[in-house]
Amino acid sequence: MERWPGLVIAPGTPVLLQEQGGVCMAERTVRAQARAAADAGATMREETVVLAIHRRGDGVQLTTDRGDRYTAPVAVVTAGPWAGPLLRTAGIALPLVPSFEQVTYCRLAGEPHPFPTIIDWSGVSTRGLPSDGDGSTKTPYALPNPEEPGSIKMALDRSGPDVDPDARSFEPDPERLARLAGWASRRFLPLVEAQPPETCLYTNTPDGEFVLDRLGPIVVGSPCSGHGFKFAPLIGKILADMATGTPIALRLEAFQAGRAWRERHIVDRAFDA
Repeated sequence: MERWPGLVIAPGTPVLLQEQGGVCMAERTVRAQARAAADAGATMREETVVLAIHRRGDGVQLTTDRGDRYTAPVAVVTAGPWAGPLLRTAGIALPLVPSFEQVTYCRLAGEPHPFPTIIDWSGVSTRGLPSDGDGSTKTPYALPNPEEPGSIKMALDRSGPDVDPDARSFEPDPERLARLAGWASRRFLPLVEAQPPETCLYTNTPDGEFVLDRLGPIVVGSPCSGHGFKFAPLIGKILADMATGTPIALRLEAFQAGRAWRERHIVDRAFDA
């Protein structure tokens, strides 16, 4: 409480502090990665939809919505919520399910203070929410904006319903916003809205783990369940090594596309208990 006076934690509440935790500068990182790729010779095709991937001999052919066709020995697919339908055009079926998520942006109403990253395992009840009507809990989290002390981004982890990424709404769910606001009122000094809430998509697997695998001429990279971005450089290196046939000094069995899938909610409820 002395270190982060904007937090409200009751005496006796168990807390785990991980000093190595941090926050990714997301926009800076994406721009830096794009510059590095372009400097290395990559050609960027923004606002271009890949409609299908077909195996052609020892390689692949990609077809876009602009009528372009590209052939290559290997295709690396990191299509997020669109990965499932796109991979099915290549004959690859994976249990990738997009869900409709949302985030809220707040700042302290009074004097600004820095915050750590917060994951609250005590949870928020989800009874009545469209994604989970059994009265279980979802985990709230909050991330500080290191460039703006006192400003935080917060959400309920994996609390939204399954959606079609091309037909989903962009309007936040007021019920989830209210539940998150109730949690925030207990964990922080008074907050005010810093900017309107935003919606986004997760790509979920049954066990919450990533998919990192090479299936013939197609390399699949699906860093799922909202946790992929912070591993982007490492995952990029792994997928590049898969594409070029470079040995990988990591055990990736848990991320193979053909693994035995187990339900993630069993782990969640163990934590809840």
